[in-house]
Amino acid sequence: MSPLKLSFKIRSTYDMLPSMTNLAKWKKGDDQTCPLCKEKPQTMEHVPSSCRVTLANGRYTWRQNTVLEELTTTISNHMKSEASNIRHTFFTEGGKCGSDQNV
Repeated sequence: MSPLKLSFKIRSTYDMLPSMTNLAKWKKGDDQTCPLCKEKPQTMEHVPSSCRVTLANGRYTWRQNTVLEELTTTISNHMKSEASNIRHTFFTEGGKCGSDQNV
């Protein structure tokens, strides 16, 4: 994982991203209002799951699809690496053992 992705994941997990609410806490801004819906404070909880503009624009679906794509890629890569380590024994028609081969 790249350092930038890791940093983002850690900061998002601990709510340390520069949301409007955090910027106000850090004395780097005054307005906590979500710039998308302009109704509620912009927090890590609000933006990905309850902002009406985010939901209407399909951003929630995009986020979920991105997570699913990442999981699919990781599982697929793991299965490919495991398959290369599996050894199969093949038997001839008469039941004699052939040679081991990687498949």
